[in-house]
Amino acid sequence: MKKRLLTALVLVLVASALVLAFAGCDETPEGVFSEGVVAAENENGMWGYVNESGEEVIAFEFSNASPFKNGVALVKRMTGSFLIDSGGAEIGGPYASAQRVADGDFYILEDRENSLKGVYDSKSKSMMCDFVYSRISFDEETGVFSFTDETRTGGFRQYALADGTVTIARMNEEDIAGAAGKWLFVESTDQAGEIIYKALDMTSGAENETVFEEFSETGGGFVLADNTYGEGGEIVSSKLWYATQSWLFGPFEKEVSLLSMSNDGSMLLMWRESADGDGQIKPIYELYGKDGAVIYTGEEMPAAKGEFYYTEAYASGKLTFEIYAGGAKTTLEVGDLPAGTTSAQTSEIEYFAEENAVCLTIDCLVTTGAGEQTQVKSESVERLIVAGNICEIPSGYELLDVQSGKLVLRGETGRVGVFNADGTAVTACLYSGVQVADGGYIVVRAGNAYGLLAPDGSSVLGFVYGGINV
Repeated sequence: MKKRLLTALVLVLVASALVLAFAGCDETPEGVFSEGVVAAENENGMWGYVNESGEEVIAFEFSNASPFKNGVALVKRMTGSFLIDSGGAEIGGPYASAQRVADGDFYILEDRENSLKGVYDSKSKSMMCDFVYSRISFDEETGVFSFTDETRTGGFRQYALADGTVTIARMNEEDIAGAAGKWLFVESTDQAGEIIYKALDMTSGAENETVFEEFSETGGGFVLADNTYGEGGEIVSSKLWYATQSWLFGPFEKEVSLLSMSNDGSMLLMWRESADGDGQIKPIYELYGKDGAVIYTGEEMPAAKGEFYYTEAYASGKLTFEIYAGGAKTTLEVGDLPAGTTSAQTSEIEYFAEENAVCLTIDCLVTTGAGEQTQVKSESVERLIVAGNICEIPSGYELLDVQSGKLVLRGETGRVGVFNADGTAVTACLYSGVQVADGGYIVVRAGNAYGLLAPDGSSVLGFVYGGINV
C-alpha cells in the first residue's frame, strides 16, 4: 500500500499566506459559494472575492482573505487585520491580530492600542466581550472560551460557552494545576490543611464528585490518585484516574497498568492479570473510549496505530476488522478474497477517520489444486472500504487520500485527480494537487495556478489565481 500524501500537496500557497493571523481555512456548511463568493488570489499576489462566474465582487486589495461566514470575513492589509461585510465595507479594525474560530462564528481580536483582546460574534454582529483580557483562547472540541486577565494581582481566569454563558468564574491562576479537554484541575486544601485537587467541567462548571490527593503530568495528560488512608495516615488503597484531551478515565485499581494511549487522547489501552478456572494466569486487555466506557476487552492485545487501534480475525472466507478510533468502534468485513484463501491477515493498514474509510493490504494464503497437484502460495491484495462499502481503485492508480467521500488518486504520470467510490473519474489525473471541498467543489492546482471545478468536474473558475481559499 502506498503512503498517503497529505493535503499539503493542495494548498501550499494558501497555507503559507494564511499562517500569519488566521485560525484555519474552514469550509462553509452548504458549499464554497454558500455566501455568494469565494476568496481568491490574483496574479499580483493580492486577495479578493469572486462569484461563481469568476466576476470580481470585492476588489483584490488584501494580503490575506478568509471565507465569509454569517456575512463577515477576516482580511489583512499592510495596516493590520480587518473585519469586512459582504459588500467589502470595513466593520472593524485595524487589529493587531485576529483569529477566526468556530468556523467563522467568532473572531478573537487584539486591540492595537493596549494589546488587550476581545471576541466578536459574527452571528449577532456584535462584541461578545470587549477588549479587557490579556489572553483569550477557544477550544474547538469543547466549544469553551478561556479568558485570562493578567492585570490584577496574581491574575484570574474564567471560562464561558459560545453563547456567553460563564461556566467557571474568576478562578485565580495560581490555583490552577492544569487543564485537559473539558476538565480544569484546581489545587485546594481540605479541612486538615492537606493539599487536594478538584476537577471542574469547563462546559458546565460542575465539580467531579471525586477529590484527588495526588496530581502529576504524564504523556498526553495527567494522572490523579484517589487514596484511602488508614488510622496511622498510611495509604491502604489507591485508585488512579487518567485525564486526556478527550476524557477523564477511571477509576483504575493499582493492579491495572496503562500500556498505551491513542495520539488524540480518546482511548487508553489497559492491561491486567486474571486467573481462569484452572488457576492459570492470563493477560486481559481493555480498551477505554468515549466517556471512559470499555469498548474492547479480551485476551488479544489490539494493535496500536497512533490515532487508532484494531483487531482482526479470519473465519469462513471473511476477514473481520474492529477499528477503534475517536473512542468508538467500527466493524468492517472483507469477503471478496482470492478463491482458495485459507487464512488472511493485514500487512498494512491506513485509516481515514473523518471519512470512516480504511485502506488495507491483505496477505492471503491461497490453496489451489488437489492431491499431488495441491499448491500453496501467498497472494497480497489491496482493499479500500469507505462507509462500509468496498471501493474500486482503478488499475495503475495510487490512492493518496479520501476527501468528502471521493477518492484522490495519482496516475502513472504523477498527476492527481478525483474519482467516485465506484472507480469512475470525476476529473482525470491532470493536476499537481486537488482538494475536495464541502458541497463537492474541487480546488485544483496546476503548477502555481489554481482553479475551481464543480461537483461534476466541470470548470467554474479558470487557472488564473495564485490561491483559492475555501
